[in-house]
Amino acid sequence: KQGVSLQHQVAENDAKQVVFLKNRPCLLDDNNLSSALTVTTVTESASQALYLALSKIYYPMVRNTVDAKLEKQLAQLAASLGHVAKKQPSSNDNLEDIQSVKEEVEYWETLANRSNKLRDRERAQAVLEFLVPVNNEVTSLESTP
Repeated sequence: KQGVSLQHQVAENDAKQVVFLKNRPCLLDDNNLSSALTVTTVTESASQALYLALSKIYYPMVRNTVDAKLEKQLAQLAASLGHVAKKQPSSNDNLEDIQSVKEEVEYWETLANRSNKLRDRERAQAVLEFLVPVNNEVTSLESTP
């Protein structure tokens, strides 16, 4: 049975959730609704949602604007969350979780090294021949101040 359940707390279960979060204490009105409210979804697990939010939204926003020690800790947290999130079972085999060229390369490397089918390994290797140089360029651009 499907339905909508409204709660004041985030549920601790596997249900798909839409979370509305006020960014700051204020009275919501038509003028500040878009700037005072953040909307996020939790479709698989909390760790996957946190990983995607941190690595794709918040870390890029604060990178190079915070203390180097804090930046390193955020990067380590994002990497650890990514490791945990990718180990969890997913209804979409984590294909929708691929958000960057680096993650795409990691997916094809895994397929090239672990597939039981020769055809899949060869196809993955062919894709990698194209993607690895692209990933190197993107990494170079991202590291340029």
